[in-house]
Amino acid sequence: MKLIRQKQILKQNSLIVFLAIIASCLFSNPSIGSQSTDNDGAQYVWLNQVKPANSIIKKYAIPNGYKRIITKSGSYEQFLQNLPLKPKNSELVKYDGSNVWPNNHADSIIEIDVGTRDIQQCADVVIRLYAEYLYQQKRYDDLSFNFTSGDAFPYQDYLSGKRAVVSGHSVNWAFGNRSEDTYDNFRKWLDTIFVYAGTASLARDLKRVSIKDAKIGDVFIDPGFPGHAVLIVDLAIDANGHKKAILIQGFTPAQSPHVIKSFDTDAWFSLHEGQDIDTPLWRFKASQLYRF
Repeated sequence: MKLIRQKQILKQNSLIVFLAIIASCLFSNPSIGSQSTDNDGAQYVWLNQVKPANSIIKKYAIPNGYKRIITKSGSYEQFLQNLPLKPKNSELVKYDGSNVWPNNHADSIIEIDVGTRDIQQCADVVIRLYAEYLYQQKRYDDLSFNFTSGDAFPYQDYLSGKRAVVSGHSVNWAFGNRSEDTYDNFRKWLDTIFVYAGTASLARDLKRVSIKDAKIGDVFIDPGFPGHAVLIVDLAIDANGHKKAILIQGFTPAQSPHVIKSFDTDAWFSLHEGQDIDTPLWRFKASQLYRF
C-alpha cells in the first residue's frame, strides 16, 4: 500500500510540473499570450461600464476563404474591432433625434451618441474614436488635433483654460479658469475640434499609406468642402494577401455613426491597388488612404 501511495504522489507531482511548464510557455509566448480579438467592452467610456450585447467582431463573420486579422490586446485596432453595436433594426437618427431617410446605406449602428448639434459628421467620427481610445488609455499628451487653419488645440490646453476665438479664417485665443479632467470636459473639447477640423485638416495632417499595407484604424479621406472620410474597423485576409475591410462612417447632417453596407458581401469591402472603393454614398480612390 505504501508503494502504491508513493506512485500516486509521484504521478500527481509530475502532472503539476507538466501543467506549470505549459502555463509558462503560454504566458511567455507573445504570439499567444498578448494577442486577442475579443474584449469585454468595459473600455468604452461613453457606455458607463455597461457591457454591450453585440459588437463588430461578434456580428460580422469573416468571408469564405479569409481569416480575420488578429489584433494586440489593448491596441487601437482591437478597440475598433470590438466597437459596440446597437440592437438589430435600431433607427439611424440625426443629431436632432429625427430619422435618416433613406437609411439603406447603414448595415448596423454603432452604440455611441451623435451629440445634439450638427457637428459630429464624417471626419469628426474618425477623430472622436481615436480620441476616445487615447482618453481611455490616459494618453492625454497625445490628445491634440489641428483646425483646418493649421492651429493645434491640445486637450491639455483646453484644461488650462485656453479657448478658441475664431473670426473668418483667423484663430485667436482667450484664457480663462482651469477645468478639471472629466469626461464631460473631454467631450466639450472634442466638440470644439469637430467645429473647426474636417477632412481637409485630416488629409493634411495624417500620413498617406498604400492600400496594400492597409491596417485597422486607417482612414479613406477625400478632402474637400464637402469631403468625406470612412474608417477601417476590421480586416480579413486570404492566402494570396487580398484584403477585405469593414468600414464605418458619420455623415451630413450629423447622424449615428454606422457600419456601411457593402454592394458585395454584407459589410465587407474588397481592397485592391488601383481599384476605387465604392460605398453607397461616396467613391474613394485606392490612393486616398491615410494613417494616424
